[in-house]
Amino acid sequence: MLTPTPTPTPSLGSILPKVRSSVVKVTSGEAQVSGVVLESPANHLLTTSVSLGAGPLVTVKTENGQTFQGWIVGRDDSKNLALVKVLGGTLAGVKFGDSLGIAVGSQVMSAGYPTARPDTLAPIEARVTAVRTDFATGVRFLRLDAPPLFGTFGGPVFNRSGELLAINVETSYVQSLGFAASDEAFAKAEDMIRPAIQALAGGAVNLCGASTFPCVQPRPTPAPNPASPPPWPVTIKGTAIAGGAAVKSGTKVYARLFGQNLMDV
Repeated sequence: MLTPTPTPTPSLGSILPKVRSSVVKVTSGEAQVSGVVLESPANHLLTTSVSLGAGPLVTVKTENGQTFQGWIVGRDDSKNLALVKVLGGTLAGVKFGDSLGIAVGSQVMSAGYPTARPDTLAPIEARVTAVRTDFATGVRFLRLDAPPLFGTFGGPVFNRSGELLAINVETSYVQSLGFAASDEAFAKAEDMIRPAIQALAGGAVNLCGASTFPCVQPRPTPAPNPASPPPWPVTIKGTAIAGGAAVKSGTKVYARLFGQNLMDV
């Protein structure tokens, strides 16, 4: 009787060519984070939100130097998640894995663009040292034996199949939930991310971390979309200032308006 040959477990290094084109750098003003392009919804990337500016437009750059504009179609700072649509280009995406099956001691790969080397993708092979849960919110994190590097927040954590298990999050966000500061990285687990994608894709926005009006509102998209409500008509009188100077009449600008009883415009 022949004994079937077991399928070899792929090494972490072998998945890098498969996933590296899906790991991107995201800049919003002076802020830089990392992100990961998803297979579904197509041509959308996921990143953390608390480090982003309030503007709806970001710049997305791939490892091979391609640069695109991205539109934040949905963000929720209470969950520290933002979903960005890539404009004017098509990028390969990755599938979600199963973070519930990850045990302490599992080997994973974390990737992102550290601010110290903003144009260089930095993949790090890491080990899961703990699985932590914030019992007030139920949020689960994977703790990794890798340093939390500025710029890599929002970057993905992959399993050996190149599937998305988690995204790296800021130390300040972890501390806001009551966890002590650590010299190890924290990554928000897939089972905490996947259920939020539908709401983010529909245009949900929560900039203040609360669920009260006017913080949570649908966001209009930059192109006509029957699934999204149109912005309310608002007449604004005054001078727009950008970079300390008045914006010239006729200049096309992207802006977000905040105020009492105003929707996200």
